[in-house]
Amino acid sequence: MRVWLLLFVFFLNQNLQAQVLGYVDKVDRQGDAAIVRGWACVRGLNQNIEVRIFAGGPAGRGVLIARARTHSPSSSTIHSQCRTPSERTHRFNIVVPGVSLQSHQGKKIYAHGISPISSNLLLSRSGEHSLPTVTRSLRNVPFLADVHFNRGVRVKDPQITNQYLPEYYTLHGHRCQRYRNVWNGRTHDLHFANSNPHNHSPAWTLAQWDSQANLYPGFGQRINNGTYAWENIFKLFQIGKPGYGHRTLTLGVDGHREYNGRWFTSADPCVETPHPHLLVEQSIPAVKDRSLGSLQKLLFTLKGRVLTQSLASHLHRGWNKNTNTAHFKVHINMQNIRSDRDVSKGHGQSFGIGINYFDVRNRDSDYAETVFFHRPRRRVMLNLSINHLGQSIRSKLHSGGWGEINRKDILPMVKRAFQAAIKAGKSSEAVDRLISENLNDYYITNFNMGWEVSSPHVVEMQVSDIELFAQKY
Repeated sequence: MRVWLLLFVFFLNQNLQAQVLGYVDKVDRQGDAAIVRGWACVRGLNQNIEVRIFAGGPAGRGVLIARARTHSPSSSTIHSQCRTPSERTHRFNIVVPGVSLQSHQGKKIYAHGISPISSNLLLSRSGEHSLPTVTRSLRNVPFLADVHFNRGVRVKDPQITNQYLPEYYTLHGHRCQRYRNVWNGRTHDLHFANSNPHNHSPAWTLAQWDSQANLYPGFGQRINNGTYAWENIFKLFQIGKPGYGHRTLTLGVDGHREYNGRWFTSADPCVETPHPHLLVEQSIPAVKDRSLGSLQKLLFTLKGRVLTQSLASHLHRGWNKNTNTAHFKVHINMQNIRSDRDVSKGHGQSFGIGINYFDVRNRDSDYAETVFFHRPRRRVMLNLSINHLGQSIRSKLHSGGWGEINRKDILPMVKRAFQAAIKAGKSSEAVDRLISENLNDYYITNFNMGWEVSSPHVVEMQVSDIELFAQKY
């Protein structure tokens, strides 16, 4: 018994003699990284040892973020404590890389000395120092080009044909065949007299359909003060009319003439009331570093005022506000654009958001946030509430004032639309299930805004200061 006790005391003494010693001096910031400085040794062991740095707690609770061996010269005081020759290097300067610093900034750090002959112990003052916080600058990434329409506009020939597909959906209780619009591809560019079409082609496209007479090929007429207008008795497209701030855009539709002064409904139950549309749109290239998952913010600006909104007095009695309106809408489309173009992984699938910027009905329900199933294209749109973009916009537009969406971050709303599309695809047969649920696969691919008119209203909207840009690191 006494022999075992003597052996225990002997080995305990040897372990104490060979224990890990050390000290965490400080943590410095160096560029995008951090450096943990201090010293470590095993008492009586004439060799360098490894030091491991953990964030958020010691080994077993924290996360290992860096490791290195002692390597720098140390003082005579340290050598005295370590009982090693003066040439032995016991100090360490361990780099915490930027990726780890970004993930664990602000957390307490803990340093373990790794002994080859005894227990691994925490160094003194572990848990007293914290990793520095990282401040990164956000950069602006614009999505829209030529927001003041200086390069004119490209007008689409509105003649399209419907190509019917061997698929069906239900609309108002009727079985309807899916189709897609096939455009003939013809365009006509409208330039200002002083612009050079050879240097800068238009960034914007004028889209129009379901009208009695279209602005194609059209011609520009200079009015005054650099203003140009293209119009007929049914529609107006005007750039540069003096108004608010920068160059303005005015879009107008005479629904009274379009519908020949009466209410119109289609006899085909699969075709809702034909809607004359007058929109400006822009295709947005899917640049690699602009996926939705990489954005910190998505800021949208639009300033507008209603110049005209009227309905002939004899038509008020027949107005079914559930089916007929004139509204100015903004649509932003998001699409899965994979570099491998793998359809089995969702390439080509899409969802979108819509903003009912102005609606002649002016009911709360018309400005509420709703999930819309576009059954012919089997996709989901989230229509945003204008109240989420600014409390006074609706009242100002309906009183003739300027309604301003001022750099509102709509990225949270885009993410809600994404989740709504995922949920709808799993619970409804009316829309396709999104194969990819990774936001990094999706990009903003199209922006459009303008009038959709399903009533004999005469409407005209002037807009200015259009912006859509992201903020990202």
